Amino acid sequence: MQAFILKKATFFTACSFFLCFSYGQNPAVNSLTVADSLFAKHDYTESLAAYEATLHQGMSSPMMLLRMAFITEGLGDYAKTLCYLSLYQQQRPSPQVALKMNELATRHNLRGYEYDDWDFFLTYYQRYYIYMVAAFAVLALWMLGGMIRKKMRGNFVAGRHGLALSFFLGFMLLLFNVSLSDRKAVVTEDYTYFMDAPSAGSKVMRVVRKGHRVRITGEEDIWLRTNWEGKTAYVRRQNVWPVN
Repeated sequence: MQAFILKKATFFTACSFFLCFSYGQNPAVNSLTVADSLFAKHDYTESLAAYEATLHQGMSSPMMLLRMAFITEGLGDYAKTLCYLSLYQQQRPSPQVALKMNELATRHNLRGYEYDDWDFFLTYYQRYYIYMVAAFAVLALWMLGGMIRKKMRGNFVAGRHGLALSFFLGFMLLLFNVSLSDRKAVVTEDYTYFMDAPSAGSKVMRVVRKGHRVRITGEEDIWLRTNWEGKTAYVRRQNVWPVN
């Protein structure tokens, strides 16, 4: 028995050591740790470089993105500030951040950051989506359990109970399969051409400066389809930064 316990303890100790070692060897985690340390020392330029390396490695957090936005705004790079705030909105939707983006965009005469009643609803929908699904799942299970108990006792189960259960299950299915979020991207290069077709030889519709945010409605090879001033336009993928 003691030998078994010793083997078990050795196994879990080895697993813990391996996990800790793997976590410590993760380049993104190391970059984030270095970036946080530099930010705490007010070495903002160096911390921004470390944060960008972390983001490039596919890791981010709401706090990290807010710090990056704070630094880039201080440096006067409003386009990157709006990129980071847009990414933050995808992780932790906030009306305050949305209004900050709208205020920054207004100051620089940028499009795509309007915040109306629909955006307000969408912000809270995205934030509480998982709780809505969980609530409907609990209600559906509670109703199903009640119907099963009645059946087992030989009691009559009204048809309206089955209809109500079908409604809850259908609504959950709708929540799982319908997305209310749009694909968006921020223009990151000045003098970006918006073309009337996905071709370098097509007509230039507008030359756009960095910072504008556009909705992406499709893609063709290296081109993303969007809408500009009510007309379909195409922009090179390399000139925008997807923010969702």
